[in-house]
Amino acid sequence: MAKTKGTALSVEAAGKLAGALCYSTWRGRPYIKLKRDAKQPRAPLQLGSRAVMAFLTAQWASFSASIKASWQPEAEARNIPPYNFYLSYNLAQFQQGHGISYWYPPPRSATPDQISNWSATPSIRHAKIWFTRPGTGNSWCEILCRSTTSGFTPGHATCVSLLPYSWSITWIDGPIPAGTYYYRIGVVPDDGTPPAYHADEKSAVVTN
Repeated sequence: MAKTKGTALSVEAAGKLAGALCYSTWRGRPYIKLKRDAKQPRAPLQLGSRAVMAFLTAQWASFSASIKASWQPEAEARNIPPYNFYLSYNLAQFQQGHGISYWYPPPRSATPDQISNWSATPSIRHAKIWFTRPGTGNSWCEILCRSTTSGFTPGHATCVSLLPYSWSITWIDGPIPAGTYYYRIGVVPDDGTPPAYHADEKSAVVTN
């Protein structure tokens, strides 16, 4: 329920109106946005955006004050909170095929780590992805991309998960419908340098 002083477009409003509009304020400034129902992502671009947003949100909570402060000046220039700028900037970079960064402006000087060994093993409505890497280069996370077409280009449109840094991971992709799936995996540095993908493509024939 929305509480307003004056008209529906009053400078003092908070809450929801007719289940469609959300009123709120930030730093004393009112704004209105459409209320959106939470839905599970289905389209590839939705999956990619959901994956990167989930990763970035979890990482922000662990950042030091100095890292968060690096986003402050540009955020204030745009009149948005630093956290919102961090999310929107990195999501836009990711969608355009660039790297993501914990710091602003991103240094873009890292040498990415490399995936040394990996596999994709099918099972009933799932595929098990396993990989290892030496840990000699920069890595913030690993990006896992999936397609039903061989020879696809890895990136935002095919991303299904960003996996937090580890030298060895087993990840279960699913449940997914029966079919043949193709996978690419890469390392994502933490300074805006583009991901480094392993040259090999793996396939998994998933059954019902």
